[in-house]
Formats: sequence, structure tokens, C-alpha cells
Amino acid sequence: MKGLKIGLGLVLMLVFGGVGAFFGLTLTAASGTVRDTLAMKTLCAGAVQTQRRGFSGGVVGYGTSAKGSRVYEYTCTFADGRRETIGYDRAALTAFGVGTGLGMLGGWLGAGVLWTLMAVLLRKKPA
Repeated sequence: MKGLKIGLGLVLMLVFGGVGAFFGLTLTAASGTVRDTLAMKTLCAGAVQTQRRGFSGGVVGYGTSAKGSRVYEYTCTFADGRRETIGYDRAALTAFGVGTGLGMLGGWLGAGVLWTLMAVLLRKKPA
């Protein structure tokens, strides 16, 4: 019975971690606000000011699906006067990674709660 509980707990962790990672990545990809916030909090940790400057990129796609892209450049200003400019590619990849990781951690937390609940409900009753 103990092996079953441990095995079920591991399966829960894997499934919930995977689902959480998927939802974290999806939320980050779908929402520019979430993507910007995650990127700035991660890449500009300790900055006193951050700003996003947009400029039009080239055409993306072919035929009827072609559209202009929107690309951003992020600038972080630190207390010592140092400024760092971060390109959109680096910021987007960082945000996707952080979103996926946070989603996975949330999934693992949910699985841990369910596993604990299962262990409490399935414990042996004294004979």
C-alpha cells in the first residue's frame, strides 16, 4: 500500500507539473502584460526604473497572413546610474522560461496537496 501511495504521488507530480508548465507557458505567450512583467522582474532585478520602447519590425508571414510585427526594447536603469538595454528576443525567451517554471511549481504544489489528502484519506485504520 505504501508503494502505491508513493507511485501515485509521483504520477500526480508529473501530470500536474506538466499541465502547470503548459498553462504557465500559454499564459505568458497570450498576455503581453504578463510577459513584460516577468521579463522585467527577472532581467531588471533591483532596477529603480524600467521602460519599454516599441518600434515596428518587419513583415511577418506570407500572402494574406502577412502582418507587421511589433517589437520592443527594454531599458533598465539602476540606482548607480548604470543602464542596460535588453532586446525583445532575450526578454521573451526569459519570460517564457520563467512562466513555464512558475506553472510547473504551481502544478507540483497542487499535486502535493492532493497527494497529502490522498495519504490522509487512505491511511490504515486500526483493527
